[in-house]
Amino acid sequence: MSVEDRLNCVEKQLAEILELLKGRSEELKCGQETLTQANPNQLKTIEQTDHRGRKERQRENMFSIAEGDEEYGVAGETNKWADKHENEISHAIIGCAIEVHKELGPGLLESVYEEAMCYELSQVGLRFERQQRVPIRYKKIMLSTPLKLDLIVERKVIVDNKAKRKVTAIDQQALLTYLRLRKVHLGLIINFHELKLVDGVQRIVNNLS
Repeated sequence: MSVEDRLNCVEKQLAEILELLKGRSEELKCGQETLTQANPNQLKTIEQTDHRGRKERQRENMFSIAEGDEEYGVAGETNKWADKHENEISHAIIGCAIEVHKELGPGLLESVYEEAMCYELSQVGLRFERQQRVPIRYKKIMLSTPLKLDLIVERKVIVDNKAKRKVTAIDQQALLTYLRLRKVHLGLIINFHELKLVDGVQRIVNNLS
């Protein structure tokens, strides 16, 4: 194919693209005119539907996995737990755990219980951070491998979810270390592999007043 033939071919393709774009532009223009001509009740319905859609997306985002300091809660909603004591928050968390255990029972993975806990926490209005990274300082350096917390609720209570036969003294000491690193006063170990969840809940305290 000669250079002239190639140029003609390119010009033809450009012309086809321009026609296509022109058609798309006309479609958008018609759509805007239709929306402009809509009566107030139709516009109100559209706005309400869009608002509900945004609300649902916000709630879905609340349960997604995140690493870092992102806090989960619906923007604009009043946080009734903000001024509550750690003990009140921990009681609500245990209630959520009981509900999860009642629905799922023992024998599943920790990650399954964690996700279900996130759902239940959101249902009672508790804000939480999931898989939060906690940097570790050793003498004069910051270690490159951070800790990850299962859940920290209202930035006041750390929840360490377990799915094992028995919680050990090492598990208890580890949570106490997390509390000290994060400067938090109360932690909960919740072992979902117990037949009765109440037997799997342990409180770990770090200078709680």
